[in-house]
Amino acid sequence: MAHQVARFLEVPEGRSYLTRVPGVTNAALSDDQLAELLNWTLATFDPEHLPEGFRPFTAAEMAEGRRAPLVSEAAVLRAKLEEDLRKQDEASARDAD
Repeated sequence: MAHQVARFLEVPEGRSYLTRVPGVTNAALSDDQLAELLNWTLATFDPEHLPEGFRPFTAAEMAEGRRAPLVSEAAVLRAKLEEDLRKQDEASARDAD
C-alpha cells in the first residue's frame, strides 16, 4: 500500500473504506490511537497523494467505521474503488491532452 493508500481519499467512498477494512476495525487500539496510526500511515507511506486540505481522521470516524466493519465485501469494495480511481486517472489524462 506504500505510495497508494492515500489515493483512496480521492474517491467518494474511500475515506469511509479506510476506517472499515479488516485490520483497522479489529485493531487492539483505542479509537484515538487508531486515528493517529492511520494519519501517520498516510503521511509516512503516501504523502504525495494526500489531497490538498486533507482533514486528519478522528477518533469519532474510527468508532463509526468499527460499527460497520467490512468483512466479505471488503475485496469487492476495494476493487470498485480501484476501478473508480482508474477511470478518474483516464479522465485526467484525457483532459491534460
